[in-house]
Amino acid sequence: MFLANADPLEEVLPHVYRIGPVHVSNVMIMALIAALLMLWIFPRLFNRPDGGVPTGAKNFFESILEFLRIESSGPR
Repeated sequence: MFLANADPLEEVLPHVYRIGPVHVSNVMIMALIAALLMLWIFPRLFNRPDGGVPTGAKNFFESILEFLRIESSGPR
């Protein structure tokens, strides 16, 4: 009964915040956080070429990098 009072779309719709003259949404903030994390993590893991098979964290992040490379190249 109590859950019926809340709007379920409130959790999934983008929220827009105003910071001075700029409008910022929660999606933009999360994309910025993801970009900063990638800029911090990837250079530490892939600072020099490695001819061996990646293991552990390198394997995980290499698969993410490969996905981003393929998806950003556009339609084939």
